[in-house]
Amino acid sequence: MQVIDIHNHFFPRSWPDLAARYGTPNWPWIKHTEPGKADIMVGDRFFRHIYSACWEPEVRLREMDRDGIDLQIISATPVLFAYERPVKDALDCAQLFNDAALELCSRGQGRMKSFCQVPLQDIDASCRELSRSMQATTSEARIWTMLELRRSCTIARMRARRCWCILGICLGRSGCRNT
Repeated sequence: MQVIDIHNHFFPRSWPDLAARYGTPNWPWIKHTEPGKADIMVGDRFFRHIYSACWEPEVRLREMDRDGIDLQIISATPVLFAYERPVKDALDCAQLFNDAALELCSRGQGRMKSFCQVPLQDIDASCRELSRSMQATTSEARIWTMLELRRSCTIARMRARRCWCILGICLGRSGCRNT
């Protein structure tokens, strides 16, 4: 039986200065403290210590082997979601982190996949980003949906306007993948 870890977070090794990019304070950023270690900051506040398994697939794969994990589905951590930000900024932020996740997965020897981050404050923008991310994927690094894992996990649903969303998969809306 294949062991699939469906809840594991990643952080890129680096990303643009979001406060400068969007002109507003208190965005998350990474402060490397020593080789293989970093702190996630939100503005000038400490958020969390992290280490290289967050951004180095080789380290992550060794840990997966150690723990008997065959496949890992990664996602950004909520501090990166930008739900309280303007839709334009949240969408751009989602695109940055989805592209980073795909790049990380592309180096994961087929054993890492990613969930898609979407700006849930706007369902149409969410559907567009999901479609964009899924088109950007390869067989080695692709956005997974909960529907692809339904044999081994429970599908989470949430109501968003007139559209049922299943962790980012929008049903019945143009520009969205119908399942």
